[in-house]
Order: sequence, then C-alpha cells, then structure tokens
Amino acid sequence: MTAPTPYGIVGPDPESLALAYFTPLMSPVPVTTRLPKPAARADTVTPWLRLEAGGGFQRDDEIMFDLSLILHSYAPQNEEPAAAKNLRTALGYGARGIYTFTVTDDDGVDWWVAHSKVQGNLFKQNDPLVNMPRYKAMLMWRIPGHALAVS
Repeated sequence: MTAPTPYGIVGPDPESLALAYFTPLMSPVPVTTRLPKPAARADTVTPWLRLEAGGGFQRDDEIMFDLSLILHSYAPQNEEPAAAKNLRTALGYGARGIYTFTVTDDDGVDWWVAHSKVQGNLFKQNDPLVNMPRYKAMLMWRIPGHALAVS
C-alpha cells in the first residue's frame, strides 16, 4: 500500500480576482488596485473604483477561504453622488449572497465564489493621498481553494 500524496490548499489573489470580475461590470468606470497618477496640471479627474485586499482566513473545513475586499470609490468634489452610486453598484455586483458565480483570473484559473456578502456598508472617509471625496465598503467572498500537489 502506498502512502497518500500530501497536498496543500491555496486561495486566490483577491485583488487580481476582483479586478477581473469588476472591470467589465463597472465599465466605463475605471477599476484599479492602485491610485492613478494624473498629470500635475490635469483639469479633471473622472470617478474611479479602487480595490484592495482586506485580509481573510481559511475556514475550519480547510477548503474554503473567506476573503475580504475593500472597495474605494472616488469622484471629484462636484460629483460626490457619483462616487456613492458607483460604490453601491459595485456592492450589488459583488455581494450576491447564495447566488454563486465563477471568476477567471489572469492565469486562466476559474475560481468559484460560493457565497458573498457586504461586511461593511458604504461610509465616507477622507483619503490623505487623494484630494477627492472617497466612499469605502467591504465585501466578503467565500471561495474554495485549489489543491496543490506536494512531492
């Protein structure tokens, strides 16, 4: 009798997965994981959505991961309602409860989102790096990991 092959479980990169998921859904609103660098003399900045990994953990079943995503929505001072609306729209797409969906990452790997919910609803908070109104919220995606064979 041969010994079973040991294995490990890995979860997805939350930022790249969220970027792949939200970019087509939020179009034409730009979706990024970093702050944009507009030209120093730029007259206007359009609203945009920034995604940030918010941590998470592997569940006790050792298969599922609960991954948190922080969503930041920005808009110029005179378009503050647009920042709130864009964030509410992203929350609607991202927190679908028990309605499951699959996201394909940049490497072509499919990740199944088994459950999703809003962990922190919309709140306004100044960003010290950007002189624009910012609204933030947090989502949780429950995703089964992928097995890694270990030799």
